[in-house]
Formats: sequence, C-alpha cells, structure tokens
Amino acid sequence: MTLRRKVGITVCVIIVLAGVGIGVGSLVHYLGDAGATCMNQGVTIVTHEGAAGDCVGITDGTYQFDPAFDALAHVENAIRAEDQRVRDTGPGYVSVAYLMPISATGGVEPIQTATEQLEGAYTAQYYANHHNVEGTEPLIQLLIASSGTQAAEYGTAVRDIENDVASQHLVAAAGIGISLDSTIAEVKELAGGTIPVFASSVTSDAFDNIPNMVRVSPSNSEDVGAVLSFIKPRAATAFLIQDTNQTDSYDTTIVSEFRNGFPDPTHSIVAIESYDTVGEVDPNDPVGRAVANRIGQIPSDICDSHAGVVLFAGRGRELGILLADLASRPCLTQPITIVTGDDVTDMTITPAIEQGLAARSPGKVTLEYAGEASPSEWGHGSGTVFQQGQQGFTQFSQAFGSRFRKVPDDDGNAMMGYDAMLTSISAIRLAGSAPSRTAVVEELSALQGSRTVLGASGPIDLSASYQCPGCQGSNPVGKVIPILLLSPNGTIDFVQREQPPFSAAARSR
Repeated sequence: MTLRRKVGITVCVIIVLAGVGIGVGSLVHYLGDAGATCMNQGVTIVTHEGAAGDCVGITDGTYQFDPAFDALAHVENAIRAEDQRVRDTGPGYVSVAYLMPISATGGVEPIQTATEQLEGAYTAQYYANHHNVEGTEPLIQLLIASSGTQAAEYGTAVRDIENDVASQHLVAAAGIGISLDSTIAEVKELAGGTIPVFASSVTSDAFDNIPNMVRVSPSNSEDVGAVLSFIKPRAATAFLIQDTNQTDSYDTTIVSEFRNGFPDPTHSIVAIESYDTVGEVDPNDPVGRAVANRIGQIPSDICDSHAGVVLFAGRGRELGILLADLASRPCLTQPITIVTGDDVTDMTITPAIEQGLAARSPGKVTLEYAGEASPSEWGHGSGTVFQQGQQGFTQFSQAFGSRFRKVPDDDGNAMMGYDAMLTSISAIRLAGSAPSRTAVVEELSALQGSRTVLGASGPIDLSASYQCPGCQGSNPVGKVIPILLLSPNGTIDFVQREQPPFSAAARSR
C-alpha cells in the first residue's frame, strides 16, 4: 500500500467517524499522531512521525518544515518556484532529494545548518539549470526531504524518496548532514536500493566505504590528521575530553583518531575526561543537565594538567558548554588552546561562549578546528589545487550572491550543500540526458582528472571510488581542509590550509 493510498483511507475514516459524532480533534487522538498527514499535495507527502510528532517526508518546497524560521521559508519558496519551472518544461527532467534531519524541536543539527545547506543546494540547482555543468541536460528538480530529529524517522523519509523514483524521475539523494547511527543506516538503505548518495558534511570514518555513496567532505581521520599536523609543533602534551556516546558515529571516530594520532615518542595525552550524551535530546531533559554538570567539572582539571592543548572529541553543542564554563575557571591567567573537528559549525554562539573566548592577557582561550569550508580559504596561494579551489569558489560566490544577495555564511554550510548538489548533477549529466540510477552510479569514479568537480570547498576528486588501491572509497582524494579560528565575537577566521599527506613540508598556507 502506498502512503498516498494510506492517507486517502484516513480521509474516508474521518468522514465515517464524523458521521457518528467523533470530531477531527478526537480522531487524531483516536488514530495517534503517527502517520497523520502534515501535507499531501502534488509532489509533497509529509506525515507526523515519532514521539515528537515531527513532520517527516518529501516536498518540492510547497510544504514548509518550520514556517517561523524566515530564512528556511525563503529558500523553500525559491526551490518550489524553480521546481515548478522545471516541470513546466516537460517530462525530460530528473530529481535529486536533499535529505536532512530538519527539525525545529532539537537535535544536534540546528535548523540554521539545514537552512544554509539547502541554500547551497538550491544555488547549485539553479546554476546548473541555467549553465553548462557537464552539459545542459537533464534539468534538475530539487526535492527537500526530512528524516526528523536526529534522523530518527529515516525509514519514512527513505520510503518516500524511493516512491519518487518513478513518479518524479528521482536518480539520486544528497545532503544527509550529520554522522549518527541513524544517518549511516539511512545511507545504506538508500544506496543498497541503488539510489546513489552524495553526502555533504558527514565526516565519520564509518562512511568511508559504502557502495553507491560518495561524500564531498573529508573524513574524521583526515580532519584530525590536519589539526594535529597544525598543533603538534606547538604542543607536546594534551588533555583529551571525549564523548562516550556509542550511537554518535562522529564522536566515536574522532575519539579514536585523537587517541591514536596524538601520542608518539615526543607527544603524550596526560589526562582523559569523559561525558556521555546518550539521551541528551530526551524531551524530559532537553538541556542535557547531567552532561552540562559533568562538563562543568572539567575546567579545573584542565588547569591542573597544564597540558599544551585540549583535544575536544565531541559535538559543538557540548563544546559550547565547556567554553562558557572556562570563563570562570580557577586559572584565568593560564592560556588554554582547544582543537577539535568540524562540528563547531553547528555550535550556536551565545554571549556565554563569547565571554569564555574573550581575550584577556595572558589567559586567553583559543579555539582552532579543522573545518570543511571557508569563504576566506581561497584568498591567496599558488599551484593547481589553489587555482581550482579559487575558480570553484568564485563560481559559487557569484551564483550564491545572485540568488540570496548576501555574503556566503562563514561556517561553510552553504558551500558544502552546494558542493554535494553540484557533484550529484555532474555525475547525472555524465550519465546522459535520461539517466537511470545505475547509470549515475557508474559515473561516480569518473569525477577525476579533467572531470574533477570544482567545488566551493576545493577540487573534489572521487578517483577513490572503487578504483584506488589503499584509498578509502566514498571519500574525495586529497581534499583541502581549512584550519579555522573562532574569535570571541563569534566570527570564524581562516588560519591556513592543510592537505594530505599531513606534514609541515606538505602544508598549503
């Protein structure tokens, strides 16, 4: 039974029960929230799912996942207009579903991040539909799919995407957003059904070798390699803070990389402190009080350790708690340097965080991290990789500015959304004017050499996709990684570029 058929039956039940005196409000209670429709119109099929009643499913932008968030509504309307234009040209178009855990109710993926990624994806769609990107056909319809808070309702989203393979000529999915057990499962389910997946900002090493899936971001092992190459010349000892939540693939892999990558004959981890975010997004404990309490105990231990650097192996949300707590640490005159991975981009900057980072002499708190993209990383440099990166970013910046009339966000989320979508379109058009999903899959490893995708975050070479002995299939080869600095006023400053292999001699400054 298709979902649309199920909704039709529900409508019939409403009519029958209304006839015996049961109102619509009572009916929702009678049926339960699960499966109740949020919107069923045209391309859109979105239903209430899960304990939080999230609206989960797929839309062309007609349905707005959070109408109160103006920026999200703006990009949803822009996508809807372009999709309608594409459909009006006739049946010779294909669809890409941009899948994210879009939820206003919480989770580790803020609604702002999802919005910025959709802005980037729409920019790539619009650009490709009006310019040559490995040809000019087919035109691209961009569908917005949500898997709910923490991607917990991915099963519904995957089913809706699969239902659009025939009706909307769907040939790929993109986005994904965050590295969790649930997003790994959704990728494997999509890719296992031969729907190629082009991930934007997932970095967990667990995504390294998934058939029919590629990503435009570096892995955690590469991010950690980059940030350790940057920091080890300045710090011989480290204080490791780790999240032990085994369901968060980002955390588990970054913990492993820090624990294995920092120690060597001249470097050591002198202390390890742990916390556990399992259940942190429990509706009954929305602020994670136990986690906040545990992290609040750590600043004094950092002071006592006198470590040269703090390695933070956790999410941006918990990092924000630590930064705020450092403002009242007992060693205010002691400088603290923290390095971490790319999830800083999902950290909401609060006045408390700004106070924790506020410059004071000599006890300044410095936060540096391996990012995914920065608008400032292509300002100066030399060599082929730099020239390709500058060309790709310039194209993105001009296209983005023509649609949104603002400077691209300095956290790089829009750039990564653009790169994932642009990469999917490149593979689609290489597969022909009326490509099948299988034909698109066949083009994944073709995106190299002269067909390297010139992304906003740098050149994307996918020669590792099943053809590079010793390489991690699914990952871009030699992806440039920017080292970024979060300033006290919340702005993100570019420090330098790193590129594998990670060594002082190999750095691209």
